[in-house]
Amino acid sequence: GPPLRLGLGGLGELLEVKLRQPMEPTEIAAAVNASLPEGIRLRGGHAVGDQAPKLSKLAMFADSLVLIPTEEVDRIEADAWSAVTGGAEVLFERTDKKGRTKTVDLSVGIDTVAWRTALPSDSEEWITVEPDERILELRLALQGPEMVRPEEVLSVLFGGRIPPQAQVIRRRLLPAMRSASTSA
Repeated sequence: GPPLRLGLGGLGELLEVKLRQPMEPTEIAAAVNASLPEGIRLRGGHAVGDQAPKLSKLAMFADSLVLIPTEEVDRIEADAWSAVTGGAEVLFERTDKKGRTKTVDLSVGIDTVAWRTALPSDSEEWITVEPDERILELRLALQGPEMVRPEEVLSVLFGGRIPPQAQVIRRRLLPAMRSASTSA
């Protein structure tokens, strides 16, 4: 999938490397971790064959968690919430790198928008939720015409003004799938 946008955190990003000689994934992780700055860690690895497709081509969805101050949650319009959670058409003006605007329907790339009462177990070690924050879970398409960015969904929910304190954290990348359980 595409790399994280500037300012977004990630818990499950993928690193793809080609080696000149075989190495155990644990050896690679230890060598990489020794040179990474504090707060960034390679948590695991897997060996794949030479003919395996690029990981970026396989990652079609991303699960993200958004930490939003509780007082900002009240600003979400009921109609906007119904649109993004109910599968209705969600039109959004997207601007490309050249400044051109295009109207897109975000609903085709929105799989999940839901409030969580607690962090998923795989995120508890890495994320701290303050008592005055709510957790919004998103599962969005990463590629193709269905691609939806978390900030686009937040813009719709908050009427164009995303709370500056909102923190978007990409939790994991997923292969082509829809509506799988996100409770793990």
